[in-house]
Amino acid sequence: MTFFKALGGGTVRKCNFMAVFLNPFSYFWKAYSRANKSGVVKDSNTTGEGLIMGGLMVVGAGNKGVVYQFKEGTFGEHAPLDEVIAAAKSA
Repeated sequence: MTFFKALGGGTVRKCNFMAVFLNPFSYFWKAYSRANKSGVVKDSNTTGEGLIMGGLMVVGAGNKGVVYQFKEGTFGEHAPLDEVIAAAKSA
């Protein structure tokens, strides 16, 4: 949970169930449909805490600290690959 607290500024960021799962126009349903068509959903782990939002941190060498941080805004959202690569190169 330490990683999730770091992304959330000291608290675990959780998604609002009503806003995501009950809204047929949310990004979640588009991502779910895409994953389902590709076969990812049937091989997924569906146990545990499903409302925790994730993200990505790129940590630099030595004293550089965190050089890039991405917070998932909605389920299925990914960090822009070009930004992640640029951050990894600078780390």
